[in-house]
Amino acid sequence: FRDLIKHLPHIIDTLGCKIIHLLPINPTPTTMARMGRFGSPYAALDLTGIDPALVEFEHKTTAVDQFCELSDAIHQRRAKLIIDLAINHTGWGSWLHTQHPEWYVKDAGGNFVSPGAWGVTWGDLSELNTHLPDLWEYLAGVFITWCQRGVDGFRCDAGYKIPMEAWRYIISRVHSKFPEAFFLLEGLGGSYEATENLLTHGRMQFAYSELFQ
Repeated sequence: FRDLIKHLPHIIDTLGCKIIHLLPINPTPTTMARMGRFGSPYAALDLTGIDPALVEFEHKTTAVDQFCELSDAIHQRRAKLIIDLAINHTGWGSWLHTQHPEWYVKDAGGNFVSPGAWGVTWGDLSELNTHLPDLWEYLAGVFITWCQRGVDGFRCDAGYKIPMEAWRYIISRVHSKFPEAFFLLEGLGGSYEATENLLTHGRMQFAYSELFQ
């Protein structure tokens, strides 16, 4: 985060970028179920947590403090901050596995199910059952937590996999506290109808998809 702060004058003032978009910054598996050499940033172990690799070790600040340093620095230059947040799934081994196993999709044998798209299964992920209202309330709290830390908007990874009723509830809860927060639907792999419905009825403001090409 502090390295990025040093580059903000070039990114915002010189290049003219007005939105800084971060890939997921949550902690992810480092050994078991790690996909690839470095692991996938989309395999979150804690949706409100911050990967310790992104902060400097010191005794006077926390990871949240250093993230807020970044969000403050971005806002001081009149730019906005988006983070990538995947709520269709968590990484294998997420704390939700043990705290709320009932929130996950499971097969007939009681095994956690991994999501996928384009015929590919993402084996390092566990799919959340986003039809559950109790989960909606938790997820709304996740978005609100990030807004409290200075996030202006969210890229909603695999957002088309989330029921429209869930998005309407989550976004309404967020807007009740942060009315200017904006939501960008990632529609890659989803149908045109799903993207259209989430924009017209699901309360999302923006979307992109390979279908637009």
